[in-house]
Amino acid sequence: SAGGPDHQGEVPRQAADPGCSGTGKLRKMNKFLAGIGLCAFACATTAASADDVALTFNGLTGGGVTMRVHYEDGGGTDRTLSTAAGRFEWNGNTVNSFCVELTQYAGSGNFDCVGLDADGAPFSDDQVDAIAKLYEQFSDGALDFTGGATNDNLIEAAAFQMVLWEIVSEKTSVGDATDWDIEGGTTSFSSLTSSGTGALFSQAESRAVTMLTAIQGSSLLNSAWIDRLRLLQHDQKQDQLILVPLPAPLAFGALGVLGVMIGRRRFR
Repeated sequence: SAGGPDHQGEVPRQAADPGCSGTGKLRKMNKFLAGIGLCAFACATTAASADDVALTFNGLTGGGVTMRVHYEDGGGTDRTLSTAAGRFEWNGNTVNSFCVELTQYAGSGNFDCVGLDADGAPFSDDQVDAIAKLYEQFSDGALDFTGGATNDNLIEAAAFQMVLWEIVSEKTSVGDATDWDIEGGTTSFSSLTSSGTGALFSQAESRAVTMLTAIQGSSLLNSAWIDRLRLLQHDQKQDQLILVPLPAPLAFGALGVLGVMIGRRRFR
């Protein structure tokens, strides 16, 4: 993901929980274990409130896919960012994220944790809906690196990040989903290098087009996805988006009840 002239970052893995609360249920115990990790800091228990979350930035999973991002800044100036797109790792990889800001660097700090549609969040209703659909349909693949940083995983995470940047950064008609276009408009992408992960750019771009087309042609099936998303805001660091899969009481008490749940294949 991006972070200024050398942006790097991404979203919480399937079930990462830095302490923010949310709704929903995990389908398998291994996803529960991976998501809970060892996070010990607390975030707001309601999407409408804010709390302070301490994050230590560890980098981009597998280095991400290098590319150029072309965008228009808040002052109307066209800019080009040489960066990498993919999944961010925080706090020893117990928390993952994707970035939603192109004008600052990713970095460690104390972030305000708020709901996706809370007061102060910078997204229109259409943007909130599109982000939730993106997570509903594609976050499983974008966040799952259990098989390692394979080319397929890097491409999926990079494409996911590209669509997210397009949704939050496109200025052609802010909030109008019909104007979102991976290959055009005020936010677009191009190849940076043919070496290393840069060789995966064209595949990531093609996958991003597929993802964007899918969410533009569908409706949000479960509004709980909006409740599960949290925006981590910082005045001087790149803002991040994380996915919270568990209500706070379950998340905080999880480590104490693992013995009871080990034998359960599903829980509600």
